[in-house]
Amino acid sequence: MRPKLSSRVNKQGEKVYDYLCELKERSHGLKCDNKRINGNELDRQICDEIKHLGEDDSELMKLLRNSQKSLNETFADSQAEIDRLTEKEKAV
Repeated sequence: MRPKLSSRVNKQGEKVYDYLCELKERSHGLKCDNKRINGNELDRQICDEIKHLGEDDSELMKLLRNSQKSLNETFADSQAEIDRLTEKEKAV
């Protein structure tokens, strides 16, 4: 999906744009039947959700802790693989 600006203006004076599927546009609707999404409204909803995350410290912190745990596990696995390869190279 990508934004596509139109020449229309909404009640708030904002230029109206939609998100549309590039495959649909290139194939003239033959390879995709997804409808366009109102970009102004979608972006507003996403911003509201992001603000909501910031208001609920416990939920935000829970998401951050889970992400940090996942990153730490990935780092530990990668470091173990580096150590194993380094030892293997020394043995050669």
